[in-house]
Amino acid sequence: MGASSYIEDSRQSKRVSKGLVVAVVALPLLLLNVIAYFLGLYSNTACDVGSTCGPSFNPAVLLGTFAVTFAYLAIAYAGSTRASLAFTGATKADGTYSEARSLLENVSIAAGIPTPTLYIVQDPAPNAFAVGTNPKNSAVAVTTGLLELMDRRELEGVLAHELAHIKNKDTKVSTIAVLAVALVTTIADISLRAAFHTRSRGKDSSQLQMIMIGIALATYLLAVPSALLLRAALSRQREELADETAVEITRNPAGLRSALEKLNADTTVVSRSVAAVSHLWIESPLERGGKSGILGRLMNTHPPLSDRIEKLEIYEGRASTPPTQ
Repeated sequence: MGASSYIEDSRQSKRVSKGLVVAVVALPLLLLNVIAYFLGLYSNTACDVGSTCGPSFNPAVLLGTFAVTFAYLAIAYAGSTRASLAFTGATKADGTYSEARSLLENVSIAAGIPTPTLYIVQDPAPNAFAVGTNPKNSAVAVTTGLLELMDRRELEGVLAHELAHIKNKDTKVSTIAVLAVALVTTIADISLRAAFHTRSRGKDSSQLQMIMIGIALATYLLAVPSALLLRAALSRQREELADETAVEITRNPAGLRSALEKLNADTTVVSRSVAAVSHLWIESPLERGGKSGILGRLMNTHPPLSDRIEKLEIYEGRASTPPTQ
């Protein structure tokens, strides 16, 4: 029952994640096109023979919005790995951590991917994360607190979870999602600034200012929260999928389950907890205990540790009913 359960859960997580990725990337594209429409950029004037004129669709604007979106994502994506490691203060592991590096190599072989570079975060809070735009340039970072708290079996489970993120291309997907959300926020900010810098020079300018204010407000009230909700939902799905893939890699759900139990019992948090990379950690450093209420839970980038532990217990055969979703 345990094996069939996690295989089906893994398939479901992958299906849901694909839809969320499409949605979170499509949002800034949709937003740019809505702005272009209200600014009148989509309509130009076409005159037929006989001086009959009327509006016509301008495909250059559509291509322009695609170009802006994907150029931004490509440029930001290229530097995302280095930026994430810098935000967390991670440094390459030296010879002191040869045992952890050796375990990482073994788990990488089991996962069927190249061994990532091991990084260390000098922090007493137990935590770990993975980054990288592809398996060949990926990295796994662990805190000194994690190495001190976990035994070998539990550390293997944590490393398998992080390698699962790389194997499942979560590091790539999550980075794109975060950058897409950042683009939506940037568009909202530019719209608001443009609205207040538009000088009233006659009726047309006044109308333009009102349009820009309306777009900015709608973006902040609708698009930005929607983007954050989509990113959080995607992050939760990828965390669940990483747990499921870690079980597949190690064939031992008890190791990861025991590690998550220790994380759940620990009360320390990572000192350099930057919101931009909070979704990367195996346990979010910003949401200790989780947010309360329906909206709070929707905004959480990680499923509750208790739910993840309960699901792993099902894979072990220690529980008979799945956790409440």
